[in-house]
Amino acid sequence: MAFIQVFSIHGSILSILLMLAIGVFGYLLRKLQYSLTPFLLSFVLGELMEENLRRALAISGG
Repeated sequence: MAFIQVFSIHGSILSILLMLAIGVFGYLLRKLQYSLTPFLLSFVLGELMEENLRRALAISGG
């Protein structure tokens, strides 16, 4: 079902391959007993944190 949904939304084989790669990465993280919470938080909040870091560096002059 996931393959059909990804292909119907984007219409690209690359999207399916990306979905598979992310799935394999998540499986490996779980198999090696890494916590997924910090990875997900960094993925979701990373752009916001980077933007604020740039702003703070610009204000302070480096």
